Amino acid sequence: MAAAGRTASSFERACVDVVEAALLGGRVGQRFDAVVVDVDERDGVDRGQVVLRDPAVQARVDGASLPLGERVKVTLAEASVRDRAVRFTLP
Repeated sequence: MAAAGRTASSFERACVDVVEAALLGGRVGQRFDAVVVDVDERDGVDRGQVVLRDPAVQARVDGASLPLGERVKVTLAEASVRDRAVRFTLP
């Protein structure tokens, strides 16, 4: 049952990723209000997760010195339905 639960969660996340990428597909280069909710500092580059205010999207963000828990303006760098990927940058 645990394996089935993991498979279902993975499928649900993939579906959400596709919808988010489709929603943002024509907006690459635009800036959005967001909050940094997770930070992973490795190799001198911060990677993390942001949650947008509008539209309600959670996605990866790359940048230097990501301020965990703070509001920021991020730029949409990638929105690929094929790759199920949405990525932002923090200038």
